[in-house]
Amino acid sequence: MNTVEQAKETKPMNRMRHLMRSYEFSLLLALVAICIVMSFLSPYFFTVKNFMNIGLTSAVSGTMAAGLTVYMLMGALELSQYSVSALAATMMGIMYIQWGWPAWAAILGELLVALLCGVVNASLLVFGRIPPIIVTLGTMNVFRGIAYMLTNAKNIILMSAPDAAVFKFIGQTRLFDVIPVPLVIMLLVFGICYYILKMTKFGRQVYAVGANPRAAHLCGINVRKTRFIAMLFASVSSGIAGILASSIVMTAMPSAGVGSEVEITTSVLIGGLALGGGRGSIVGVFLGMLILMTINNGMTLMSVSSYYQMAVRGAVLLLAV
Repeated sequence: MNTVEQAKETKPMNRMRHLMRSYEFSLLLALVAICIVMSFLSPYFFTVKNFMNIGLTSAVSGTMAAGLTVYMLMGALELSQYSVSALAATMMGIMYIQWGWPAWAAILGELLVALLCGVVNASLLVFGRIPPIIVTLGTMNVFRGIAYMLTNAKNIILMSAPDAAVFKFIGQTRLFDVIPVPLVIMLLVFGICYYILKMTKFGRQVYAVGANPRAAHLCGINVRKTRFIAMLFASVSSGIAGILASSIVMTAMPSAGVGSEVEITTSVLIGGLALGGGRGSIVGVFLGMLILMTINNGMTLMSVSSYYQMAVRGAVLLLAV
């Protein structure tokens, strides 16, 4: 056997070894192990219906986590995603119910509101030079407060308008009577983020800025522009999640996500993203999110108190970091 033939045979083996040594493969093994344990602890766990329920409950936070990955790869924390989602969804309810806009126009308006929230965050971060955790901690309260003021802290029911079927399709329809539409939308968002990070120039710039901003600048990368756009990813994904959350319960709630702000960050960190930025993958984040949601689902099936579930989520975050 000549050297060329040996190289051809060795290449797939090297790829397999690399895959088996990767953090993502470890997460996959952990997910399988958790599923096996949960199937013994609850007879209702290992069913198609329950797996689809896990997908449905993961749709909102998973969609946010996909967009947050792009931003956190640059070593910055984002705490305002649920507040952006709540404000955008509240505005969608106002446009749809109070202003009489058609459903499609209200959805586009909702995404525009989320994008504007992202512009505010990104401007304070990039041009105001305020640390990201301070920016998002402040806007988290500002956006939530505006949502409360606009509605007097009351929910907006979406079922009363003539074309409410649009929201019912987004939030409550199951394709082939099995797969929830919100799960499909979440997977599409993950797929788009995967393509951007792996296949585009912007994705390579995100990793470069996260690993070493000064070196990236010396290589000709516009660091400010990259950070600005990455922040918009987090906000737009929050807007999409707001549409999903409102459509699932057919209600726009200004209080949506209160107390759950760290849950998305937990999923991202479990997925292997470095707090300093520049390292991690969207596949790892997807698996980390599934691990967290599977644990939550299993504990719910076993009737574990929500207080214990909160403690377990905190412990999982510490172990992941």
